[in-house]
Amino acid sequence: MKFFPRTTSLFDDMFDDMFTSPFFANRSDMAMKTDITEKDGSYMLDMELPGCKKEDIHLELKDGYLNVSAARNAKKEEKDAKGSLVRQERYSGTFSRSFYVGDKLSEEDIKLAMREVRLALLEADVSYKVVKDFVKTVSERAVGAEVLDSLTPAQQVIKIVSEELTALMGGANAKLTFASKPPTVVMMVGLQGAGKTTNVAKLAGYFRKQGHRPLLTACDVYRPAAITQLQVVGKQLNIPVFEMGQIDPVQIAQEAVKYAGDHGNDMVFLDTAVRLHIDEALMDELKRIKAAVKPTEILLVVDAMTGQDAVNAATAFDEALGIDGVVLTKLDGDARGGAALSI
Repeated sequence: MKFFPRTTSLFDDMFDDMFTSPFFANRSDMAMKTDITEKDGSYMLDMELPGCKKEDIHLELKDGYLNVSAARNAKKEEKDAKGSLVRQERYSGTFSRSFYVGDKLSEEDIKLAMREVRLALLEADVSYKVVKDFVKTVSERAVGAEVLDSLTPAQQVIKIVSEELTALMGGANAKLTFASKPPTVVMMVGLQGAGKTTNVAKLAGYFRKQGHRPLLTACDVYRPAAITQLQVVGKQLNIPVFEMGQIDPVQIAQEAVKYAGDHGNDMVFLDTAVRLHIDEALMDELKRIKAAVKPTEILLVVDAMTGQDAVNAATAFDEALGIDGVVLTKLDGDARGGAALSI
C-alpha cells in the first residue's frame, strides 16, 4: 500500500518545525507505509508530530484518500537580557493533509488526467480522431494499472501517456532504405510552400557528410525559379545539380538516374513539382515518375503548421504513391507539432 500527498493546507509559521521533521522533509514530501499502518480498516500514524498529541491526530479514509489532521498548541516567549519573561504568546491551530491510498489507478484518477491530455493534444491541433483513439487506448491500458512507488496516480497516467506517444510515433528510429544496387533514388513530394526544395538539399547534404555522393535533380519545371533555387542551395552545399530545363519531368528523372550511374553518384534526390493543392494532373505526373525510375524511398514534405489538414495531404499522397516517410518542416517556428501525431 502506498500513500501520496494530494493537497497541502495553509498553515502559520508555528508549524514550521513540524514540517521540517523527518515525516515531511526527509521523505521528499511522501509518506510511506512504514509511517501509516492499517488494522481492521482503521489507520494509525506511527510517527510523532512535534507539538501534537497522538489523541489529537485524526485519520479518515474517504474516496480513496487518507485525510490526516492534527491539532496543535504552541507558544512563543520573549525574555530580556536577565532572562526575565517580557512577553508570551500562545497559539492553537490545526493542519490537514491528504494521501492517496491504494496500489491501482481508479477510473476517477484516469478520467481527471486524460481530460488534461485531451485538451493538450487538441490545442496542439492534433486530429480529433487521433486524439479520440489515443485517449481510448491509454484509458484501457491505465485502468487497474499498478502505481509505482515513486509516482502519484496522475504521474502514473502521464507515464503511460508518454509510452503510448512513443509507440504512436514509431517507437524506434527508422533509417532511410538504400538500394542493393546504386544509385538509391529518393523521390521528394509535397505541396507548395512546405519547404520541399530546401529540405531536398538539406537531406542530400546530410548524406554527403556520411560519405555518400548525392545528386540533386530538378524535376519541378513549373514553379518559377524552382530550378535556380535548387542550383543555389546545391552550390552552397557543394552538391551537383542535374537539370534539363523545362522538358518532361519523367525524362529528366530517367536521365538523372542514368547520369548518376555513369558518374559514381550513389544517391539521387528528385525535387518533384508542387501545387497549391492536390489535383489529378500532379498525381498523374508523380505516378509516371515513380513507374519510370522505381524510387527506393518516397518522402512527403509537410508543413508542421498545417496541423490537422496535414492528414488530408498525407492520405492523398499515400493512396496515390504509397509514401515511405514524412519530413516535417518549420518545427522551429510556433507550430505545436500536431501534424506529427495526426499523420
